[in-house]
Amino acid sequence: MILSIIVPSYNHEKFVLSTIGAASRIAIRDKEITVIDDGSTDNSVALIREYIAGRGESANIRLIARENRGLVKTLNEGLALARGKYLYCVASDDIPIPDGVRSLVDHLEKNPSLQFIVGNALVMESEDQREFLATYGGAHKRFFALPFEQRHKEMFSHYPHIYLQASVFKTAALRAIGGWREDIISDDFSLFLRMLSQLKDVEKDFAFRPEIMACFYRRHQANVSRNVERQFMTVEQALAALCPPQWRDAAYLWNCIGHSMVAIRSGRPSLAAQFFRSTIDRTGLVRLLRSAASELVETLTKGGERRQSRVAQPPVVRTSAPRTYYSLLE
Repeated sequence: MILSIIVPSYNHEKFVLSTIGAASRIAIRDKEITVIDDGSTDNSVALIREYIAGRGESANIRLIARENRGLVKTLNEGLALARGKYLYCVASDDIPIPDGVRSLVDHLEKNPSLQFIVGNALVMESEDQREFLATYGGAHKRFFALPFEQRHKEMFSHYPHIYLQASVFKTAALRAIGGWREDIISDDFSLFLRMLSQLKDVEKDFAFRPEIMACFYRRHQANVSRNVERQFMTVEQALAALCPPQWRDAAYLWNCIGHSMVAIRSGRPSLAAQFFRSTIDRTGLVRLLRSAASELVETLTKGGERRQSRVAQPPVVRTSAPRTYYSLLE
């Protein structure tokens, strides 16, 4: 078995069949698709069962429907069941781009030292959309170009978000670290923190290929990422568990600043104040102020070069999707 595709499904009856249909069109003959429904209360399970029955056994799609256990446990269940050499995970509201996923798998096959590969994702706002914003731009290119020691530190504070659904992993590499930690709510953030803490060399241990578009990341009102309070809490929890002690205060501070700015822009200053109080509880006021002063000095003295490099890089532009993408949206 070459590729195992895991689709965690939860209350996405409007989207899940598009996800499974696109996954089934990935041009890898020896693949399996496992949909794990995590206790959906809508009509998802009935729709998935009907779809699978219409495709027949040759499609190699199976459904596991059970009570709600949460995303991280669902991913670990999929990992335990996976028979493929490689593992690709895609949420039931996103759409894999078949050619992109195939390209990521091909790159891993040609470079056996790689444990995983990161592609890119296109942000999808509506079904009628025909131009798409790529999620990875200059910040990601800069991050992956850093030497390991600097990248290791920055991924706890200046980490540019990386999506599971735009990446393919060696199944053995995920099993070697025990899969997802079930004491941490975050799925992609915590996993990449752990893997990037161990794998040092870009192009030897892992690869970054932003030119390969691997999925449409769908934005809609039910996205968990729109819940800024939950996002703050899950990042804080992951930092408490995974960040080395010498960087933890600064990491808490940057998490507070980033999510407070989002809360203020959305007209919720009281939520920003809540984030600040939580950060003080984590760090202590004196330590927090020391950390803030240290980060300010570093930004003023060393940040100029970083800002210049960002200015010098071309901005992320809207990308017209090839015609082959459009069929995934119809």
